[in-house]
Amino acid sequence: MAAVGVGVPGFVEAGRRKIARLTNFHSLENIEFARLLEEELLAASCPAPVLLENDANCAALGEGLCGEAAGCGDFAVFTLGSGIGAGLVAGGRLLSGAHGMAGEAGHMSVASGRELCGCGGTGHMERAAAADWIEKAAVKAGLPGDFKILWQRRVEPPVAALLEPALDCLARGIASVTVVMDPELVILSGGMSRAEGLAAETQKRVLPYLPSPFRPAFKLKISKLGSDAALWGALSLAEEGAKH
Repeated sequence: MAAVGVGVPGFVEAGRRKIARLTNFHSLENIEFARLLEEELLAASCPAPVLLENDANCAALGEGLCGEAAGCGDFAVFTLGSGIGAGLVAGGRLLSGAHGMAGEAGHMSVASGRELCGCGGTGHMERAAAADWIEKAAVKAGLPGDFKILWQRRVEPPVAALLEPALDCLARGIASVTVVMDPELVILSGGMSRAEGLAAETQKRVLPYLPSPFRPAFKLKISKLGSDAALWGALSLAEEGAKH
């Protein structure tokens, strides 16, 4: 029997049937999204069970399947784009938690200030370091509202003043996850990760926040699969679902 795997950019409830909250989109919360898709597939004469998963978790599954983390049992993937997602794999298994929401590192409160995040919390890494929020802050400061342009001009004092707290927050978040789970590898994915030199800049900033025993083993890489990692991860969900 065929099945369909779907990556969702937000919080998914434990049963993987309902979207709990989307941070950058609205009007899809608390609906049985999987059931609605199944009904549409049935109406199109393509009956198949639908399995939902957080999109960053899908990216982690894809990286473990055929990306930078192939062969790794413990690793973390950070998806850097309009928001910040994360997928964590420990002991060869994706961490999902008691309520299906483990690994949402973008919503760790590691930023200074009390700015409200799209999830409803404050002080979150996503609110401080995701491309959407950086670009909005840039426009307010009279700078180009495009992360690619800002990164190319990052040595200019006004741009550096904007990017510095964002990069510091990102480094704190990665360091915190590293200390909690002790991964073999941390992978950066998403549109922001393609900025030339971001990995080296991030690694340099993460290391001082790590306890000294962690520093020699810390490895940070850029995904070679890019957005395809999430597609491979969703495919693996579908393959697993087709077995049941």
